[in-house]
Parts: sequence; C-alpha cells; structure tokens
Amino acid sequence: MTAEPMSEIGNATVTEISRRAGCSIATVSRVINNSGAVSPQTRASVLKAIRETQYLSARSARRIGRKAAASRDTESVIEIVQHRHSPLEDLSTEAGRVEVGPLHEAPRGGYAKAPLGSSFYRRIVDGAVEELGRWGFRAQLRIESDLLNADMLANINSPARKGVLLLGEASPKVEQFVEQCIHPVVLVDLNYAGRADVVTSDNFAGIRTAFDHLYSLGHRRIGYVGRRDEDPSFFERFTMYKLKMAEANLPVRPDWVYTGHTHIDLTAAGVRRILELKDRPSALIAANDCYALGVIRAAAALGISIPKDLSVVGFDDEDFSSLVTPPLTTIHVPLSEMGRQAVRQLMIPILGGPPASHRGCAVRLLPELVVRASSAPPA
Repeated sequence: MTAEPMSEIGNATVTEISRRAGCSIATVSRVINNSGAVSPQTRASVLKAIRETQYLSARSARRIGRKAAASRDTESVIEIVQHRHSPLEDLSTEAGRVEVGPLHEAPRGGYAKAPLGSSFYRRIVDGAVEELGRWGFRAQLRIESDLLNADMLANINSPARKGVLLLGEASPKVEQFVEQCIHPVVLVDLNYAGRADVVTSDNFAGIRTAFDHLYSLGHRRIGYVGRRDEDPSFFERFTMYKLKMAEANLPVRPDWVYTGHTHIDLTAAGVRRILELKDRPSALIAANDCYALGVIRAAAALGISIPKDLSVVGFDDEDFSSLVTPPLTTIHVPLSEMGRQAVRQLMIPILGGPPASHRGCAVRLLPELVVRASSAPPA
C-alpha cells in the first residue's frame, strides 16, 4: 500500500501529531494509512496523539473504519440510551397543525423503534444512526427510566456492544452510570464533568443571541420562561439571561420570570400571571420551544397579540416551531449534527483505544437565530 500524499492528510495537523508522538511525519503517515513497519510503542504514541488532537482525515477514517469493521463481530452495536423519568406529552404536527396530547407516563425500559418526545431527540438519534452507518456500526435505541438498572447495564456491557450514547433528561445518577459502563460513553446534550465526553449546544451563546435580537428591536422590558433547577442546560440558559440583563443595566424582575415545568399546558397556566400584569414585559425569552408554545397559548387565551403586544423567542427550533401561529422566532440548535458529532467522539476511543487517563472533553455546537413572525419592535 502506498502512502497517502501528505497534501491529502493535512501537513499542519500531521506535524502536530508527529511532535506530540516524538516521531517523523512519515511515521505518522504510515500509522494513519496502515502502511509500512511501525513498532507497537510508536504506533501507540501516534494513536494517543490522534486522540488528543481529535484528528482523523476523511479517507483515513474510512480506512480505519473498514479495518475495524472487518475485525469485529458483525453483530456489534452502539447502544443509544434515552433516559426519561418524568411524564410525557405527545406533540403532533400533522396537516400543518400543532396538537398537544395529554400527559402520560413514559414507557419503562426496553428497546424502542423511535425516541420519546418531540422532534428534539428524534433529530439527534437520526443524526447518530446515520453517522454510525458510515462507520459500519448498528444502533440499538433503549428507553430507560433508571440509569442503574442492573439488567440494562449487563446488556450494554456485553462484548457485542462497543460503546454507548446517552441522551435524555438530566439525572444525578449519570456519573454512576458512566463509571459502571465498561465501554466508551459519550453524553449528548447532558452537561457533565467526568471521564465521558459531552456533545451539546452552546447554551450561553444561544441565550445571548436571543437577548441581543430583542434588545436590537428596542425591547427593554424582557422576561424569562424556563427552569433554573439542577438541569445544567437550563441553569446555563437562565444564568446567561441574568448576565445579559445586568450588562444592559436592566432589572431582573421576579414577577416577569416563570420557572416551572416544561409541559406546555402547565407553562401556559403559569405564564398567565405574568401576562395579566398591568405592568407586563414586552418580550419573553423561552428556554426551549415548548415553553415558547406555552407562552403563545397563554397570550391567545388572554387576547394578547404576538408580536404586536408581546414578542417571544424560543430555543431549539423544533419541527413545530414554524407551524405555530405566529411562526416562532427561535434559536436553531443543529440537533442532527449533534448526534453525528457524538458518534465521531465515540469512534476515537473505540478505534484508537482508550488513553491511559481521560478526563473527558465538552464539544459545544454553536446555535443560530432563526427570525420568524413572533418577534417585532415593541408597540
């Protein structure tokens, strides 16, 4: 096998890898292309440097993937675990309408054909499954309410499993779950400080963008709808809202803040007290699109026109965001790319082997503003 031309590998990156590994660029090329003789110690050093720089060229990735696929059991799978412990409400977007179903208990344990909830998790899983296919792996989706379920752990720790993607609701058991998994684990949209890698959105940047949009329209009376509990993502979003208000020398008024459940009907009931105030805000930032839909429902029930009387900005850009009336201005999170990136992070230890010590890293994907009809200058 002839070495891949260096121009196709990327000189700057290979130079960095060779420096870290303490070998020549030609040796790095032989390891990447699996060509020529390289001592086991040097090969290990190069693979460690590749993991540290998170580098794999497209052609090299395909080559390593084919080699790994040929050597592993054909039934090897990546387990995708969606954690869900709270009641669920189903959203339907058929026929161009958004219908909200009643609250019901989520299924407890076992494999599923599709993720639970709205399009948020479906898009993440779709991206992950698509990327896994490129690497020659098969996905199994499991719904689980208890992350320490012994049967589940025994299953995902079996030799046929090569790694785990964990997504869903936050849980204090995440750290224990990660420690009890023998295969590599990547958390998706779950902020966590530990040995597992995390792929999530930049919550700070998203809320900053939402605030700047409303502020540029002329809004100074800006409230917030979301959560500020133990869920790190919601905590980050609420924290950035308060920081932006402070930067603009605007007061954070408790009577303009709703921090209850994410369920749409409960949000609508809770937001009514804000909208019924004589001295109400001219705009509301919602921590996600379900909160924003609750705001829209509350405003409609009170005869408050959006965006004439109230501007609303959501977060996530779920499928229903463009179907509500009025269509929702929101922060678009690249959910499919989040799933794909999580798989790429998982491939680093699977194909290169786990490093001697790994603290874990966080990959944050940048969101962007999507302006629709729910935001306008204040009356």
